[in-house]
Amino acid sequence: MKHIITVAAAVLLLASCNTPQRPRPELMFRLIDFEEIEHSRNVQGCAVYGDLLFSLQDKGWCNVFDLEGKELEAQFPLGSQGRNNHANIAFFGPQRYDESDRFPLMYVSQCKSKPVTEIGLAETDSLSRLLFVERILTDENGTPFGSELVQIINYEPAQWNSRLWIADTKQPDLIWCYGNIVGNEKPGNRIVLKSFAFPEFSPDRFLVNLTDNEVKDSLYFDELLPEGARGPQNAILQGAAIIDGILYLPCGVGSKKHPSEVFYAGLRRHKGKYGAFDFTDVLPWEPEDFDLWGDRIICPCNTDSSGFVYSFPYRDFVRSMTRK
Repeated sequence: MKHIITVAAAVLLLASCNTPQRPRPELMFRLIDFEEIEHSRNVQGCAVYGDLLFSLQDKGWCNVFDLEGKELEAQFPLGSQGRNNHANIAFFGPQRYDESDRFPLMYVSQCKSKPVTEIGLAETDSLSRLLFVERILTDENGTPFGSELVQIINYEPAQWNSRLWIADTKQPDLIWCYGNIVGNEKPGNRIVLKSFAFPEFSPDRFLVNLTDNEVKDSLYFDELLPEGARGPQNAILQGAAIIDGILYLPCGVGSKKHPSEVFYAGLRRHKGKYGAFDFTDVLPWEPEDFDLWGDRIICPCNTDSSGFVYSFPYRDFVRSMTRK
């Protein structure tokens, strides 16, 4: 009997070693606990630089948190702030406005289909689903206190339901525009991705119009999945991140009908690998965006009452990826 138990334990141990560990979320903090926040406590896109989390809110507000100390460092409106800026995704680019700037330029997806009217420039009034380029302003101590809109990037494909933007800051030669071709969870929907050479920033070039002639690569997310696999084209699409050539797409709202899920697949050297997780049982909220902080993925989520900021072990995502 003792031998049988020992063999069984060894089999279970071997199985556990070969079974990918599902990433488990850790609650970092809740925005509702910061009484000093002067505007909305919801969350949308996010971007991490060092230990600082730039957490964006609908209409283009920004809260800056120290992730290590879990403290609010700053709060301010973006230069692109306005009722038609959903600030759905954010990431830091490869360039600075000025060599003396502490932070690189931050890129923010407008997301909404309504035209821009708030920034007071006639040539952009009819444009929508833009990518805003923000210069983070700091005081003499390097503390951020505001930002200014220094560039707008526009791409208008013939038939897309949405347009969102993301880049891999470790491989900043490309920028990706992606979105639904029909709409969240609608029959026939697919998520299309198109890459462009990352537009070089110039203070003399405010409006950048990208065209189909400049597309480097074009693909559908379901092409990265095994045949028959359920993908984000069948879910409510939220934000995105590209980390070391892997595209992550958090989806859902944390309900039984619309579960909290993460779909991810390799775009470059990891091409052919994919993964997916359902976190609804431990994260019954709306996962808004992803970014990397050290060896953890930061994920801001919206709840019924406030924004929550979670983190996941990044290594667990990578270890769980399988090949077609």
